[in-house]
Amino acid sequence: MKPQVLLQEVEDWKIIQGIQEQAKSKLKRRGCRTLTGLGRHFKQLDQSGDGVLSKEELIDALKVFHLDVDSKLLNSLWLIMDQNGDGAIDHMEFTRAIIGEMSEFRKALVRKAFQKVDANKSGTVGMDELKMFFRAQKHPLVQQGKVSADEILDSFLDLFDRKTKEIFWAEFEDYYEGTSIGIENDEEFVNMMKNCWGI
Repeated sequence: MKPQVLLQEVEDWKIIQGIQEQAKSKLKRRGCRTLTGLGRHFKQLDQSGDGVLSKEELIDALKVFHLDVDSKLLNSLWLIMDQNGDGAIDHMEFTRAIIGEMSEFRKALVRKAFQKVDANKSGTVGMDELKMFFRAQKHPLVQQGKVSADEILDSFLDLFDRKTKEIFWAEFEDYYEGTSIGIENDEEFVNMMKNCWGI
């Protein structure tokens, strides 16, 4: 590999890390709400359904959800991601570049919880199924006496679009991506997932 290419990759990685640090510091307390909201917002903007949005649409969405990221860093990120120069990129990739991703270890737990609820492997689960499998009374905040099981269940379900009565895997993953931001310790995350979903 040429040294120039390696240097460029290092510089690209520094830009992405800088953006992720800014975003994560702002999302510590509201990660779930912001990520599920961003996902829904992007779906509404994506009229063609191809998952691709313009730079302006993506930046406006960040502003709507109060994710102010340095414009110089955003422009640099755009140059990294828009390799073909067509002025549009995949909104899921953009979100992952801005926020980062939870570890594969955590993702596997989230996938396992979703698969437990999604018995027919359709990639969607109904609200009733979620209510049936989500053990709110086992949530760490309920166990600590900070909130009631009903409050946890309501706040969990409120993050999804109750009108559709269905939740897609991507929305479920976004929720736990946001939750993961606020939980640095893997053991804590594992306990929450095991307790809430019985996995």
